[in-house]
Amino acid sequence: MSTQATISIYSKIIDRTKGNHYPTKKELLDDLPTYERACTLKIYKKKLNIACAEHGIPLKHHDALSDAMGCAELYRRWVIGK
Repeated sequence: MSTQATISIYSKIIDRTKGNHYPTKKELLDDLPTYERACTLKIYKKKLNIACAEHGIPLKHHDALSDAMGCAELYRRWVIGK
């Protein structure tokens, strides 16, 4: 979620709490942006370290930052190739 979307949601919460109206969970969820979910494990049908190796993406497996960057690069390449 972008910073702007987060700020927008918090602004709406603050606006709705004036006059003691607290937003319901449904009202808050209605304001969230929609996005397509995807899982690189399901897309590539391989474990992260294997998929990264096959695509030439550097990875220090089980290092949180490296795993996140490898996953993000696999996803980016998948989106571009769609």
